[in-house]
Amino acid sequence: MKSKNTPPLIHHVSVEELKETFTKAQDFIQQARYRQAIALLNQTLAAGLTLMEQLRCLSFRGYAYSLWKKPSDAIDDISRLLKLVKAEVNDLTAHEIDWDQEIAEDTGYLTFLSALYHLRGTLRRVQERFPEAVEDLTLSLYMTRDPDFQAMALLQRGCALIQLKECTNRALLDLNQAYQLSPQSVRDFLHIPANIQTPDFYLKSHALWVKDAQNEAETFKIGLALKLSDIKEEILLFSRVAR
Repeated sequence: MKSKNTPPLIHHVSVEELKETFTKAQDFIQQARYRQAIALLNQTLAAGLTLMEQLRCLSFRGYAYSLWKKPSDAIDDISRLLKLVKAEVNDLTAHEIDWDQEIAEDTGYLTFLSALYHLRGTLRRVQERFPEAVEDLTLSLYMTRDPDFQAMALLQRGCALIQLKECTNRALLDLNQAYQLSPQSVRDFLHIPANIQTPDFYLKSHALWVKDAQNEAETFKIGLALKLSDIKEEILLFSRVAR
């Protein structure tokens, strides 16, 4: 008979079992069976995992939660990831770090962190938690020189600043810089019409507008409300490091 004080047995997951888990989870996600993918990852997280295995499993589950349109759960997983790797940075200390040197010596760790901050910031913007969104997106920008991540982070931060009605000059600079880095991504995300060939962003009555720099008669008002269905690009970028 087992003693009441006997600790439960922990099943340690083998490398082969973990690989099979991620393959099955990915299959579920591709079939839009997010509940099944998350249940499988929950079961794996309850087993004995190394730190790196926990990170991979949590990042995969956060990815699944994002696709399943559960931003709060995805944010919780990302925050847990950042605590696990002791990487919770804030705006007050970030400027003291030599990011160029850190990035030059990076072996993939900063890219991973940048992706985490990027997705959490975007999800917080969906929830209209704009100050937190701006902070996360700023931290993401410190940690990457990847033009795709930079373009989308600048775009999201610029929009969040406008929604905050703060630092609007910085916001317009963000949008213009994002366009220089990835014109088509910005055009697609903001639904800029084809008749505006050279976009020039400006504000009118706290709303974001764009005009054609070569033909100022061509103008278009940009809607800033953000839904989960609008952030497929961010989720796709995050999936590059979640797998």
